[in-house]
Amino acid sequence: MSSVLLDRGGHSTFPSTASCVGIRLEEDDHWRVYAPFGLSDLVSLVVRPNPTLAPRHVCEEKVSRWRRQWPSLRILPWPEVSGTVGDELARAPTAVGDPASQE
Repeated sequence: MSSVLLDRGGHSTFPSTASCVGIRLEEDDHWRVYAPFGLSDLVSLVVRPNPTLAPRHVCEEKVSRWRRQWPSLRILPWPEVSGTVGDELARAPTAVGDPASQE
């Protein structure tokens, strides 16, 4: 992937880190990817709650549906620190390939 989508709209507030992903094909046939928490949870089938904006009940409702649809998901518990993404997620790159994340 040669480019990064730096539009940080609502994707960062989706209820799980694996769902905080935006991908689009540009006119020049390059993919632009926005993944503020990276892609490892997505490709590893890990559902990690993202309490940045989504309330706990919203995340739990979605997880319940996802678990029925994809039984092999690994569901992580709601973080103890309310209203933040926690220390490890706060240090995650802002986007795949974002030069600012490679300091």
